[in-house]
Amino acid sequence: MDSSDSEFESALRKAEGIVAEAFMDAFPKHYMISQRIFSVPEDTEPFLRKLGRFLLDYDQELGASPAAALADGRSDLLLKVLANRSSIDPESIRVISMPIHDSTEEAERKPESIFLAYCDYYATGEGVTLMVGAGNTKNAARESFLSNAPEYFHRGLIEDKLDDSPPPETRRAARLLSDAMAELIASLPRGAPQFYAKIHYNLA
Repeated sequence: MDSSDSEFESALRKAEGIVAEAFMDAFPKHYMISQRIFSVPEDTEPFLRKLGRFLLDYDQELGASPAAALADGRSDLLLKVLANRSSIDPESIRVISMPIHDSTEEAERKPESIFLAYCDYYATGEGVTLMVGAGNTKNAARESFLSNAPEYFHRGLIEDKLDDSPPPETRRAARLLSDAMAELIASLPRGAPQFYAKIHYNLA
């Protein structure tokens, strides 16, 4: 491989990552369903590269690359294709966005941070289970998770804080919070609110 090949491969990897991240942010339901298609752990660099390559490559069923189909406004068709390939009903996926406050008054009032304690559990023949505890202190989020999730899953506990750029796996866990719950957690006294949610994908 000469230097030009190496430069091209590097640029391609970068493009794959950029496209995958943009896809995750702009089309969260499509992204969540796509996680069931590729045989690599989701929200990892290999997964994002594989997703990026899929988005850039020509797809016979779409008659174009998935990225081109999205640019043409055919996101519904891509969602149908992804759902068929993963055997998932799109209506079973509920995507929740974190609230964005635009008013000057809300911008000046600094809300409490939101902390997550979660476990993403995979087992062959059992599907995927995502369990999420949340609170406006680290201890509150952890207590919510530990008091609700079965003890077996405590070994897989991951703790993180929601900020401007959380990692992909934390962003995925945060989608289980409703806007109203996120606002409540951020506004109440420290340690007071707690939240717990669980979602299971049966892949059998």
